Amino acid sequence: MNIQEIEISFEKDAVWKKVADRLSIFMDTNCWIDMADEINDVASRVRDKLRELVASGDVFCPLSWGILEELFLQSGESLQRTAKLMEELSLNAIFVMRKELYQWEFSRSIQRLKGEPVHNTLNGLFVPPAAFVGSAPRLAWNTDIPVSQEAKEDIKAYMKEYLSNIGIVELTEKMGGAMINKKFPAYADAAKKVREKFKGNKKKLFLEEAGNCFYLYITPLLRNYPRSLIASWSAQFGSPDDEETWFLNALAQLPALHNFIDIMIVMDSQPDRKDKYNHFMDNEIIVAPLAYANVFVSKDKGIRDMLLNRTKILSRTNCFYCDSIDNLETWLKEKFP
Repeated sequence: MNIQEIEISFEKDAVWKKVADRLSIFMDTNCWIDMADEINDVASRVRDKLRELVASGDVFCPLSWGILEELFLQSGESLQRTAKLMEELSLNAIFVMRKELYQWEFSRSIQRLKGEPVHNTLNGLFVPPAAFVGSAPRLAWNTDIPVSQEAKEDIKAYMKEYLSNIGIVELTEKMGGAMINKKFPAYADAAKKVREKFKGNKKKLFLEEAGNCFYLYITPLLRNYPRSLIASWSAQFGSPDDEETWFLNALAQLPALHNFIDIMIVMDSQPDRKDKYNHFMDNEIIVAPLAYANVFVSKDKGIRDMLLNRTKILSRTNCFYCDSIDNLETWLKEKFP
């Protein structure tokens, strides 16, 4: 048997056309559930206002793969209500997954280096809901019958259209109540080792995490370019002898990656914490919205502590942080009186 493979893609441009020129309001899962379940008058009013603003073309409420995975863990009528509301307000737009997010940021950095115009657009940052597992999955099967290139292209085109048209409601019908693989990084175990190694030195923690993240996400991308371009890209950020300055300058062009590094440093600084799956998902939903959304809403106390007391993420972003749905209502009244 021979293995035949086809890489599947999604209609990113079509998603962008739906959400371009709108303000983006990102909310955590609890906000969505509160609005869908009409938990109180504020949640109901905010839901109705967002519906009005989405219908008028003023805003949209993007999701992320973390939000969808938390959604799929629900069941019953609340799951159905929440999925329907998410589809209505998000316009079926979700942020690309982590690896693709950093690849998107890096590609823009290379464009700047080459002197190419980097427009103030987020095209390519959003994908249809079915891409929550990644926007370049592979379809593979065993067969002794060779498949022509023309047939492969037809399959790719069909799958691209089919998968891109699956909305959140339909996806939830397929995935809702499923047992999601809950494996996640053991932050506490890794943090204890880092704590022993660096004894709380924040500069060393930063260099360790920045180095690890660059090696994991950026180095593989650099290998696709000529050495001369790699040297030029590196040189624009200063001398590699001053690692901290070099990383900070580079991360100014990679804001989502910078957010992720800061989160990892916080995890390293809490070696006695007890990791839970929802902690992992809470950390994941921070990265993209706080770099590229207009508003980020979460009433989670851990997120609030991280943003206000343990990191400088809010000082680097134009995204407005609301620590309650009440504050979102206030923001909406000021922005859309």
